[in-house]
Amino acid sequence: GALQFWQGLIAAGQLSVPFEVTHIDAHSDLGIGRPGPGFVLNSVLPLSPAERADIKRYYEMKQLDEANYLLFALAFRWISRLENVRNPKSRPDIPQFAFRCEQENQRGCGEYEFIRLSSFVSKLFEAKNGIEPRVDFKVFDDYTEFSASAEYDFASLAVSPRYSPAEADVLVSVIKEYFDLI
Repeated sequence: GALQFWQGLIAAGQLSVPFEVTHIDAHSDLGIGRPGPGFVLNSVLPLSPAERADIKRYYEMKQLDEANYLLFALAFRWISRLENVRNPKSRPDIPQFAFRCEQENQRGCGEYEFIRLSSFVSKLFEAKNGIEPRVDFKVFDDYTEFSASAEYDFASLAVSPRYSPAEADVLVSVIKEYFDLI
C-alpha cells in the first residue's frame, strides 16, 4: 500500500517528512467506517512520534486498511499538506476532526483549512510528544476544479477491492504506461 511505499522512500532518503499529498479518490481514506478513527486517535497518538510508524503491526491488528491509511500517515506526522480531490458524484466523508477553520465568523467557516489530530488520551501525552502539527487541508468537491500547482515527485495508484469494481482493474495496466515505475 501507499504507507509501505512512502516508508520505503523515507528509509531510502528519497522522500523527506513531512511531505504534501494530493489524494484523488471518491473517499477521503481518513477513517470513516470500520475500523474508524478511534484506534489512531486513542492508541497511536499517545505513542512517541518515533514509535508510531509500525505499519505491519497495525495491519496484523486489523486496524489499518485502505479506508484509513491517510489518517495513520497524519498520525505518523508524515504529511504537512493534504488535498482531497473528490468525484462530484461521491458523498462527502470528511470526519469531524477535520476542522474547518481557526475562527468562525458570522457566516461560519466555509471551506476546510486544516486538520490537527487530537483526543483526550493524546492530550495527556502532549508534554512528552508535543502538540500534533497543523496539517493544511483543502477539499475539492469536484475534480474538474483541481489543478496541481507544481509537478509531482511521486505518484502511487491503489486499487481498493472493497470499493472498486473488478472491471476497474483493467485500467491499472493502461495507467502504468504513463509512469516510470520504481
